Amino acid sequence: MMSNNEMVILDPEKNLIVGIDERKIQYTNFRIQNYPNPFASSTTIEFDLEEPGRVEIEIVNQFGQVVDNLLHAGQKGLNKVTWDAGSLPAGIFICRIAVNCKYGTRKMVIVN
Repeated sequence: MMSNNEMVILDPEKNLIVGIDERKIQYTNFRIQNYPNPFASSTTIEFDLEEPGRVEIEIVNQFGQVVDNLLHAGQKGLNKVTWDAGSLPAGIFICRIAVNCKYGTRKMVIVN
């Protein structure tokens, strides 16, 4: 049985998610930029959306650990979010953006 959005497959007897219909997921490389890059303390993440939606931004370190999460009410067109790296060490980080079942990534570099 599919859920209302027809992406998640539910087991109605156990009321559990038992799978995801990956044919419904759109993997995309929508335009994501950040500047400056490399940066020392903060950077502006910029991305274009075809339609408005809830934007989830994850910042992941080189070990695959999520070091920060941001939520943004995305508007159609160009969106900008400033991210403060705080006291994170120098290194390579990945910005993962998910919106409306579309996904994109961008490599970011923190320098001291």
